[in-house]
Amino acid sequence: MQNDDVVQVRVGKHGIGILGSVVCVGSVPPRAKIKAWLEQALHKNSSLGVVKMDVKVLGPGCAKCAQAEKVVREAIAEAGVNAEIEKVTDVMKIAGYGVFGTPAVVIDGEVKSVGKIPSKADVIGWLQK
Repeated sequence: MQNDDVVQVRVGKHGIGILGSVVCVGSVPPRAKIKAWLEQALHKNSSLGVVKMDVKVLGPGCAKCAQAEKVVREAIAEAGVNAEIEKVTDVMKIAGYGVFGTPAVVIDGEVKSVGKIPSKADVIGWLQK
């Protein structure tokens, strides 16, 4: 592939690389159409990978932990990020993060919140950094 086959677009503070031809100019297509184009490009270019964020909600399964997980899932959906969510209930694994209060939220290995239900706005902020 030559360099002129890649178009780079800046959306806010994020850069997006587009392989091949640009399919729209002047207006933003619906989210579903963009998603379909990206999935098609990924299937055609198997050397490309999708970066998934690793999100963990730590807690033994109490009501606050369930609420924290719900907030995290809603924030991920609203932010439109590609993330894998894991609920960690094993006390020894939770302690391995240095966390001794729950619920707790860990994003890409970094503890973001301990002992409280985070706000959706806070989680979206963490996801977009």
